[in-house]
Amino acid sequence: VLWFKPHSTAQHKFLAAKTPIQAAFCGNQFGKTCASVVKAYIQHLPNEVLPKHLQPYKRVTHTDPVVGWLNCPSSGVLESVIKPELQKWAPRDFLFGGSFGKAYQKQEKVLRFKDGGRLHLFSYEMDADKLVGAQVDYVIFDEPPPLAHWNES
Repeated sequence: VLWFKPHSTAQHKFLAAKTPIQAAFCGNQFGKTCASVVKAYIQHLPNEVLPKHLQPYKRVTHTDPVVGWLNCPSSGVLESVIKPELQKWAPRDFLFGGSFGKAYQKQEKVLRFKDGGRLHLFSYEMDADKLVGAQVDYVIFDEPPPLAHWNES
């Protein structure tokens, strides 16, 4: 993730947005999933390791372990699209066990970080009531969610 550079001004603007709710309205192959995965990882990395060009994309300001959610339409999308992007951009030095394979708990669909942070992966196939009551630092939707999932997130 530390070598990522946005491919366009539009992608940079999406990544740098500071509003509480952000959205990328764009077509296929814009890089929404890539940008979302990179943005998620940036939230988990300490400020001092982020290159200057990635610092504007960091929104989480506390130093406690970061907890995030990444939501997508289906388990098929999770396995065939999201997980490969997570593996491609994984900051291995900051993952639990030093590798994606050791850090990813397949059963729970949780990616763990060395500092105790976690990235939970969900699909819209699960009941929205499973999202109730959690304390999280950020939530990312890879595609527009059903209303119930949006409301619980």
